[in-house]
Amino acid sequence: MGVLGHMAKFGEQDPKVLSAKGSRDWFDYISKQKAYQESFIAKAVRKIVPDRSIYVYYPADSNPHRERYGGWNQWCYDYKYMRSISDYPSSSTYFQEYNSGWTGDMDILTEVLNSVGQQIKFGDPLSYNWVCSGWMRGKTPVFGEIDRYMGFLKCYYTAGMIGGIAGYFDLPTGGFAALFPASNPPNWLQQITVLSRVHALFSHLEDYLRRGDLLPGPAKHRWSKDTPAYEFPTKDPDLRVLARKHRQKSEWLIAAWAASGTPRQVAVTIPNLGRVSLLARPTGSVYRAKIAANQPQLTWVDRPTS
Repeated sequence: MGVLGHMAKFGEQDPKVLSAKGSRDWFDYISKQKAYQESFIAKAVRKIVPDRSIYVYYPADSNPHRERYGGWNQWCYDYKYMRSISDYPSSSTYFQEYNSGWTGDMDILTEVLNSVGQQIKFGDPLSYNWVCSGWMRGKTPVFGEIDRYMGFLKCYYTAGMIGGIAGYFDLPTGGFAALFPASNPPNWLQQITVLSRVHALFSHLEDYLRRGDLLPGPAKHRWSKDTPAYEFPTKDPDLRVLARKHRQKSEWLIAAWAASGTPRQVAVTIPNLGRVSLLARPTGSVYRAKIAANQPQLTWVDRPTS
């Protein structure tokens, strides 16, 4: 069953569909029926593999464009129904695919946090996502900078991502098995490597994800005014700061990202922690924080070793 934008004009011509829909609006009806359709596969997989690590349906998220424009719900399903067919929310998050990239009026992190905010409302704070920093669109290269892709992923993990799939949607010249100089790996391989490194980093910080909460910040989301922004304002739209608070101890996890590519210091106030100064880098900076001698004490987790 397709999305409302494709299905409604056909459903309106079928008396049986109209009878089944009744007085419900089309978005609610199609979303519920789509979840019902997919539930047979989900139930079968869960029954056959009761000890599975994870079962994820692609995609099952709150739409990242929610409330950004009129008619956003024409191209998605309602998460309140779709959440039942996936063990975790799952988004498709690709560089300049229905977003403006790392910065701009439709930047990729603002879209992600729009989804995350709605998913948290339903009690689903963690996610497992499809991610990509670009690919060839015909003859046009559309790639995000690799350093900023790393910074974006550190923010995404801080927002509750526990794993991801490295998507790439073009067959490179010579195929994926083509030889290349060790000093110049192809972009698709760099993307996989970056995701692997960020995942490895957060494997040491997973306790903050599973036993912590993403802090809402003081503002509402730019588009969905019924949810927080889930970041801390910096007076610069290209300096992004996200934070989590551990539920069982007075410790925080903080990510600072220079989305525009220029590293610089940024100061924010984290509730119950205080004012902290962070180095926002294109690759992102991740800090653990606690209070010592009544002052915030930061540990820079991914500090360069040389």
